[in-house]
Amino acid sequence: MLNRDAQHFDLIIIGSGMAGLSAAHSANRLKKSVLIIDKGYYTGGRLSSKSLGRFTFNHGVPSFFTANSAFISFLNKKNKNTSLKTVNCLNKEKVFTGKPNMRALIHSLSNGYNILQNAQVTKIYRKSQRYFIETDSNLLNTTEKLIVTAPGPQTSKLILPIHPKLSQTAENVVYSTCWTVFFGFMEEVQINRILELPLLLKDGTQIFVNNTKTTTNKTGFSITVQTSHEWSSAKINCNKAEIIEASFNLLTDYFEKTLSKPEISFAHKWKYAKVLSAVPAGTVLVSKDQTLGVAGDWTRGPSVEDAYTSGQNIVKTLYE
Repeated sequence: MLNRDAQHFDLIIIGSGMAGLSAAHSANRLKKSVLIIDKGYYTGGRLSSKSLGRFTFNHGVPSFFTANSAFISFLNKKNKNTSLKTVNCLNKEKVFTGKPNMRALIHSLSNGYNILQNAQVTKIYRKSQRYFIETDSNLLNTTEKLIVTAPGPQTSKLILPIHPKLSQTAENVVYSTCWTVFFGFMEEVQINRILELPLLLKDGTQIFVNNTKTTTNKTGFSITVQTSHEWSSAKINCNKAEIIEASFNLLTDYFEKTLSKPEISFAHKWKYAKVLSAVPAGTVLVSKDQTLGVAGDWTRGPSVEDAYTSGQNIVKTLYE
């Protein structure tokens, strides 16, 4: 039975990835009451970590580049450098990752916000100038303004009953599917590169190698293989065992030596891994009455910085 004792907020944000957290940050600066609703167990969306056995892997986006001073300031102010690791690059960009992992970084960025986690939005409707948001946990919340930051196809389904035109915009976004594979080794993997920087294969596949402290406080090496769109598409119907074997062969070929058997191996398929075709520049992303907006990397481009900027911009548009 639905709990009709609804809580009311100035703004509700659906999705706790970078776009959602960025939007919440901007709205808080305007002294707005904000609730973030997210279906995942943890905040961050694709900025996430996964624990397997004695290892923790950066699950979705192991690291990201930016030279955007506003974005860097946002990262530094929120986490006070305790969970942010930075590496300077030759092209004046910086590469960022979480310390000790991405989950710690996202946890620091989400600290202090009102977040309803592990809650799937099941229905959105509008009545008496308010949006009503129902979830599978039988909670009902209302808001004056609503921002949806889920991947394009998910956003499209959520807002179809309240704004078919914006729904169509979100539906047209194209994503790549990506197999991501994790390997955990207890012996050192020798490479002559800065660990936080990705190793790039010719087809676009990226390999991330990191020192990691295992749950038993021993030093191990975690390797995350993010396969390219082309590689993943060619093997989209393979099972996980086949993907793990093929990815391990990629590592062997790259390092040009036989690697020891990993202690941990795991494959995950991201349905919405990377934006291949974002909405065209200049596309309207808010309702005419400026009460509903959409945000996310798919509204600008494929990067984490794009997601951050979209969250900032949508709040500015709704409250200008």
